[in-house]
Amino acid sequence: AGHLYFDYRNFHAQVLSTKDDDKLHFAVRTENLWQDWVHINRLLGQRSNVTTYEHQVLRDSTNTQFPVTAEIGDLERTYLCNSPAMQEEYKVYFDILSRSININDEELGKMKQLAKKNCPTLEL
Repeated sequence: AGHLYFDYRNFHAQVLSTKDDDKLHFAVRTENLWQDWVHINRLLGQRSNVTTYEHQVLRDSTNTQFPVTAEIGDLERTYLCNSPAMQEEYKVYFDILSRSININDEELGKMKQLAKKNCPTLEL
């Protein structure tokens, strides 16, 4: 429910307003959590080892039958990817990443490739 209200657009409007252009911004992406964490700590001057934690499986649901799978069909994907809400989310997400000093052009390019893979009709 949190993401429905605190979507990227809401976050962008409240935290990354144009008056804050002179401030440093960092992004920690869920899929790159520890890589981003270590990089940010290094940028902030930490020279000693940066503490990270191994991934722990707290609940094994591999044999659980769920009523909805993680896969969606091509028609549903096209509908979702072409929705104005999703287009806006991607636009704001990439603006956040491009403002983050820990995300370089190569990383930004990888994230855009992944987005295009998930949403081929996405205009970036």
